[in-house]
Amino acid sequence: MPRWPGCPYSFPEHGVDQTTDETGLVTGPNVSGMVRVLASPLGYVVLDTIVMASDAGGILELTVARSPVELSVLAVEAERAETGSRQLSRLIFDREVRVGAIGVARKDIVAVPAVAEVDLFRSLQSFVGVTSTHDLGAEIYVRGGNADQVGVRLDGAPVFAPHHMFGLFGAFNSDVIESVDFYKGSLPARHGGSLSGMISARQRTGKRVVARMSGGVSLLGVRATAEGSLPWVDGSWLVAGRQASVDVAKLSAPYSFHDLNVGLQLSPAEDHRIRFSAFSSDDLWWGYETSLNSEWANLASSLSWSWIRDNGVTVDATAFHSGYRAETAVGAGASAPAINNRIALTGVRGDVAIPGDSASARAGFVLEGGPLTLHGSGKGAYMEGEASGEYLHAGVHAEFERWLGPVRLAPGVRAGVVRGASGGFVEPRIAARYHGRGFAVSVSLDRTSQFLSVLRDDRYVVPGAPMWFLHDRGAPASVAEGVSASIEGWWGEEWTGSVTGWARRLVDVPSWRPSSARDRSVVEFENGHAYGWEVSLQRHLGAVRGWLSYQYARADLTDTEDYRYRPRWDRRHEIDATLSVRPREGLNLSLRTTVGTGTPLWLPAGGYKGWVYSAGRWTGGGFGAVYEGGWYDVWSKQQVRFPLYARMDVSVRRRYRWGGFSVEPYLSVVNLFNRDNIGEENRWRAPDHIPFLPFIGFDFEF
Repeated sequence: MPRWPGCPYSFPEHGVDQTTDETGLVTGPNVSGMVRVLASPLGYVVLDTIVMASDAGGILELTVARSPVELSVLAVEAERAETGSRQLSRLIFDREVRVGAIGVARKDIVAVPAVAEVDLFRSLQSFVGVTSTHDLGAEIYVRGGNADQVGVRLDGAPVFAPHHMFGLFGAFNSDVIESVDFYKGSLPARHGGSLSGMISARQRTGKRVVARMSGGVSLLGVRATAEGSLPWVDGSWLVAGRQASVDVAKLSAPYSFHDLNVGLQLSPAEDHRIRFSAFSSDDLWWGYETSLNSEWANLASSLSWSWIRDNGVTVDATAFHSGYRAETAVGAGASAPAINNRIALTGVRGDVAIPGDSASARAGFVLEGGPLTLHGSGKGAYMEGEASGEYLHAGVHAEFERWLGPVRLAPGVRAGVVRGASGGFVEPRIAARYHGRGFAVSVSLDRTSQFLSVLRDDRYVVPGAPMWFLHDRGAPASVAEGVSASIEGWWGEEWTGSVTGWARRLVDVPSWRPSSARDRSVVEFENGHAYGWEVSLQRHLGAVRGWLSYQYARADLTDTEDYRYRPRWDRRHEIDATLSVRPREGLNLSLRTTVGTGTPLWLPAGGYKGWVYSAGRWTGGGFGAVYEGGWYDVWSKQQVRFPLYARMDVSVRRRYRWGGFSVEPYLSVVNLFNRDNIGEENRWRAPDHIPFLPFIGFDFEF
């Protein structure tokens, strides 16, 4: 980097901000050891790195890559470049000592070929440590855990069912997602309530420019985003919407959903920031053989305040509300068997972070609560009976860091009580990292608890909205205890890689396999183990970018009859590769391929007739009746596996610009080789697969 005066530098861990003198030099803090440095020279990529400061002093030259400054046609100010995966990875690495914590930028989301349109959750499936059970699912399974054991938050507000079309698509409009912190297995103390992982997404609150529009049209639907600066005050705003209507011809089932996002950010003073975000979504599916109706809706809103003091102390406070409404009914009419699920969760959380030269601390609290209703009415409903209660959670957390030369220790603890459930919890967590030249070795030990789970029929996959229940006083909390270790390396600003091993013990994980009795009381709480190892390599910059990974994972559970089995998300071997190529400006080619061993299933040993509801059956007194005549399989203890799983998706995008207007048409082809990922011999409970299917659409901005 050339030397010039006035280049801004900062040393955030020490609260020092300076600019270079007339010779192009800047003096850092009077410390030795590892020092984080931020530099933002005009015309270059923002530099965020760690250097080794010597007691003897000296001059250290830092090298950065050039980056053109793009100026808006209508605005005079320079527009900040979009945060890249390398920047986020470095920020997460500097902030967290946890094994498996990664940052995901919008560039990473767009790099994965779209199923209809770009999807955050399907993009996350391409990263190491994550798997899926079949083509149609955008759900996230992390390190031996079920999908509901991965918590999802949007600006601090929990989201209980962040999917559309029974898990086929994610519910988050990718146009409004700024970045994602993704924790796999090992969570910091400030995050809790989930056994296997946490997806903490940050919504955009608009760009501080003249009002602009963006969006897209695809075979799925239409989406649009408007954003701009607030008049008279230092702030920005954003409004985004998405509408989709799909006629699933094979199921004779019209389906529709919509999303709405609102964002607002104010800076009333230089060291204060206020953010507001809101997200709502609705799903409606009606007409499966004229007898099944399912709908669900989500609402998540938060208001946060951040205060960054002169000494580097950061204070954050967030108030949030999350609502969830779901219903699945068999047939039309007031007497149709139905199950209803309602959650209304309101809370507040606070956090204080105190930096230091060789030690830092962080502490906070959370208080949240509200009613949870799970009610099944009528014989033949997905669940019969009542399982409702009042949920109240009060918790505190504390995290500490201490630098001992090249070693960084990060102990933490989370503790609290859940009223209406099985009581209190204490979760000690500790992590350590050794920093070398170009590599780091990290170790994490942690314990997490979960009190809210999805009531899911493990053997009969019934389409419909997810149904959440509270582990009440008669049921234990689910607990996971784990250890993980990794070696991470980086080569310049382009390449990063890691090798990770992990092992987890699962205690009291809910499992529901109802037969004659379909009430919540027949839920079993089982124990199990999961372990595995992972290798990943990623290139962040250049005309060719992407990531490649291999993972080996095993998971088992033991039921109440002391029988040990493999859960349906147990995929032993998996290879994922995502490639994004830009042969010229405005043209992007991308590819994603996945190859893995098949997931397990039980073989049937017989069957029996049970009660079935049919809206179109004539019984003499009218249409609609519950009758005994449906055939239900009795599953044996023997498990087999689906065939080898393999899929390749490709896409091409081309951006065209005319002044301040741009349009980007794209073509995505899913399952390029039209592979049948199910197999006729495993037809008993196999979900369908996505066939060779091209999707076309275009994005726009002006």
